[in-house]
Amino acid sequence: MKFLVTSSRNQAYEMEFTGPREGIINGVPFQVEWVRENGSQLVLLINRKPYLAEVKREDRVYTVLLNGKEFRYTVETAYLARRREATTVAREAETIRAPISGKIVAILVEEGQQVHDGDVLLILEAMKMENEIQATRSGKIDKILVKEEESVTTSQALVVIV
Repeated sequence: MKFLVTSSRNQAYEMEFTGPREGIINGVPFQVEWVRENGSQLVLLINRKPYLAEVKREDRVYTVLLNGKEFRYTVETAYLARRREATTVAREAETIRAPISGKIVAILVEEGQQVHDGDVLLILEAMKMENEIQATRSGKIDKILVKEEESVTTSQALVVIV
């Protein structure tokens, strides 16, 4: 079965398992073996190279800590990907607005980037406090309507997600 894997940086991979210990990612074959399992930690041999991995799953989103580096991936079958794309086209854009007046001190996303519900999009400083402005749904960043160091008012449009 083929799977479509999308990283948090919107990089897409096509993965297919051709046997219990081998598969193909974007046309490149690989071999994998589970050497040891200790709770949520695994020692994997990928193409005979050892990796310490910890995998957490929430719905179709996998967070993988591989040799101390964190990666986040969405995994879905080709059928689910087609359904999601059709649903995304049908949904209207959602505008994220400033909950309070303040200054944008950091923009953590780029236009075209895929985000998930709860991802931090930008940091808004108000009354000497930094407030994380989060995505209210999963989707793609269509437009960023503010710049860093820009002052914003309550309810001002900040980011559009489609």
